[in-house]
Amino acid sequence: MAITQSQIHAAADALAASGQQPTMQSVRQHLGSGSYSTIGPALQDWRAQRQQQAASAPVAGEPVPAQVAEQASALAAHVWAAALALADGRLAAERAALEQVRAEAEAERAEAVAAADALQAELDTLQAELAQARQQAQAEQQQAAQALEQARAALDAARLEQARLAGQVEAEQRQIAALLARLEPVAG
Repeated sequence: MAITQSQIHAAADALAASGQQPTMQSVRQHLGSGSYSTIGPALQDWRAQRQQQAASAPVAGEPVPAQVAEQASALAAHVWAAALALADGRLAAERAALEQVRAEAEAERAEAVAAADALQAELDTLQAELAQARQQAQAEQQQAAQALEQARAALDAARLEQARLAGQVEAEQRQIAALLARLEPVAG
């Protein structure tokens, strides 16, 4: 089976990663087989790619050019401004929602206070009516007690009068009987 270019590149990568120099012989040993005519061009291609990658990589420690730094700073400021605008928008929406909830809660509280005031007024009215009804009932009870007392006194007076009259009738009946007893011998 023929060795492919990607296998050769992978072997060269593995050797380089282990700190060894990728040569045609070391790649062949790593792969276990392969012809130098296949490994040679693939290894040259691998080296060219590595050089191109190294050339395009930034040099460590080299300062960032002023123009790049300015553009990066401007981009960062733009991103920061967009983030602040987004946060402000969300905050404004949350504040509006919170204000609406607060207004609804205040309206409900005002409604509850009004209902409580109305109930208190109704309670005050009912308590006043109850107090008035109690006074009226107490006055009527006193009047009824006085009327009952007057009726009892009148009944007692009537009983006394009845007893007096009964005594008087009895005395008069005895007088009549005594007069009749006197009249019978005269009539006879």
